[in-house]
Amino acid sequence: MSFLVKAAAVVGIPVGIMLAMLVSGGVMLMTGSQWLLVKVDTTGEDEVHLMVPVPVDLVRTAAIFMPEECQDIKLSAEEMPFRPENLDKLARALAEAPDGIYVNVESPREKVRIAKSGDKFEIHVVTPEEKVSVVLPVDFIQDCLRSVEGDRVKPERILDSLAKLRHTKVVDVDTPDAKVVVYSW
Repeated sequence: MSFLVKAAAVVGIPVGIMLAMLVSGGVMLMTGSQWLLVKVDTTGEDEVHLMVPVPVDLVRTAAIFMPEECQDIKLSAEEMPFRPENLDKLARALAEAPDGIYVNVESPREKVRIAKSGDKFEIHVVTPEEKVSVVLPVDFIQDCLRSVEGDRVKPERILDSLAKLRHTKVVDVDTPDAKVVVYSW
């Protein structure tokens, strides 16, 4: 008996549903649908090597079922220490800003670099315990900033902006006992 059939029997999922999921996943791959891939590798006693491909269309569809209070999030003045009308100005300024390093901090304990390179905005942090890199397209950040209307955030708009994250490594976290990477393709 194949692994899939055994897995279906153990978990109690009908084989037909499991095969349909595999076929639909293959179709999504062939049609060029966008996926986020979360890869986690840990070491030590509880060692884990996990790779989770997440179809972005599935995330968007699942968002329909979010509770109403999560579909339109109200921010308090403390949570939003800036005037919402300035977000569009910030989004435009980010796009128009020249390439270069905007923040470069080096201390005995850490190094932090924030830069813009072409259409990418990069944040890199290195400490003795960890190394973190986040690289995001400027137009993705612009879309996220524009998802704020007044004192409200529209998560649906942020999910729609995921389309701007294509064929790139988005997040890379490296610690002594774990490595987490998020790719988009």
